[in-house]
Amino acid sequence: QVLTGMTQSEKEAAIHAHVNALPDAAGWDAGADLALCQAVFGGLGLPAFALDAGMEPHRCLVRFDQIVAPLREAGRKHLPIEAGPLLLPALTARAEAKRASGVAA
Repeated sequence: QVLTGMTQSEKEAAIHAHVNALPDAAGWDAGADLALCQAVFGGLGLPAFALDAGMEPHRCLVRFDQIVAPLREAGRKHLPIEAGPLLLPALTARAEAKRASGVAA
């Protein structure tokens, strides 16, 4: 796990850096990344998000895996309890910054 042994502020800085480095891809931008993670961490779930967004679930899973990569333990699929609380503020800040700069979030 990339964040093991870090202080809370180091984890937050690392997650913000990771989120800000995520490339926009076909159908994915800051707003879509935020919506995906809000759905997953909020209980709607990835399959329901994919259906609502008109996307293939596998595409959503691949993107989610990119977003959560620094939080995954090596060789394990589960995420630590801190995943949502670390990721959502960083994703929100990225989407708000894109909107403020006039770039589609």
